[in-house]
Amino acid sequence: MDDHSNYRLASQLSWDATGATIARVLEAAIREYGAPEELLSDNGAQFRGRKGGVTVEVGELCRRYGIRPVFTSSNHPQTIGKAEHAHKDDKMEFFDVVKFETMEEGQLKLSIFDVWQNGCPNRGLEGRSPGEAFMGGPSVTGSAWRPSTGSTWVSLCLGSESS
Repeated sequence: MDDHSNYRLASQLSWDATGATIARVLEAAIREYGAPEELLSDNGAQFRGRKGGVTVEVGELCRRYGIRPVFTSSNHPQTIGKAEHAHKDDKMEFFDVVKFETMEEGQLKLSIFDVWQNGCPNRGLEGRSPGEAFMGGPSVTGSAWRPSTGSTWVSLCLGSESS
């Protein structure tokens, strides 16, 4: 997720959360959007490694693209608040609502959810969507996917109602 705009750059359903998995998802985001100056993450083993250094996979990716890894302080959870809030939204608005039979089906639905989230107005962005903030103006996804009153992303994007 882009820190400035809350734009969801890449999401991947996975059975594991290893450094290798994280590095693959980050690599895909970098290929599409370019490399960030910094990568802010928590102190999870998939980012930090067991001995406190950067994991081999994530560390190599950061070195290759000149990205500075930044880790949150274990006593300051607010630093990673946007990501934690996004995880909470994902749980409430996606994982608690959407059912899928296969990882492929789940990934397709998660991708639709990301497009939806990138197009939703955000109070923290003065009513602009993450897509508009990330792209620097009105975006195609922002206008095309803006929710209408009373609509849920599930009914609009997936053709089913949430319960």
